[in-house]
Amino acid sequence: MLKLTGQWQEAIKTTATMARNAKVASDRAVRDEALLLVRMIHEVFVKQGAAGKKWAPISFMTRELRKNASKAGKGSNFKGTKALIRSGSLRRSVTWERIERGKYFVGVHRKAKGSDGKSMVNVAAVHETGTTLIPITEKMRRYFMFLFIKGAIPFMWPPKGKTFIVIRQRSFLASSWKESSKKTKERTYARWVNYMTGAGKIKTTKGGK
Repeated sequence: MLKLTGQWQEAIKTTATMARNAKVASDRAVRDEALLLVRMIHEVFVKQGAAGKKWAPISFMTRELRKNASKAGKGSNFKGTKALIRSGSLRRSVTWERIERGKYFVGVHRKAKGSDGKSMVNVAAVHETGTTLIPITEKMRRYFMFLFIKGAIPFMWPPKGKTFIVIRQRSFLASSWKESSKKTKERTYARWVNYMTGAGKIKTTKGGK
């Protein structure tokens, strides 16, 4: 009968412990990547673009509406010229959530609401894809006439013959993921090794490197 000699029981126990630790380390490594991606997306709003591609600037009319918001009954005036930051609701709606071990969600939840009660996932979809055409109705024209009378806009708008408002693309989700994914494999593996060796999570720059 073959008899094993040596610290086999200890080796079996150590192997089992390493297997459990590997699962935990993997989950934490992916979690850290999700947290990094959220930070990168939030920074896109500050930088007004991602992956070296700048967002289209806001229109002249949008700037005027911001500066004269109180005249239109839309809260306090705002002189900022950056896009998608008027209330900060869209930026704050970008978050992360653990789905299961090793699987995380990063983006805008379907239940996310802005300060005005609007669905943030719909707002995000419009700006993320861009080139959305919004038909100009008579009701909208009457509203812009109201804004002109109140002094919220400097001239009548939209001009005759204009039938659509074009929403320009300002990607913050897909563009951030494209930039982040260039180093995802290397970062995640480095984190996994650090967690397995007890070193904890590694530091990453805001640029995701």
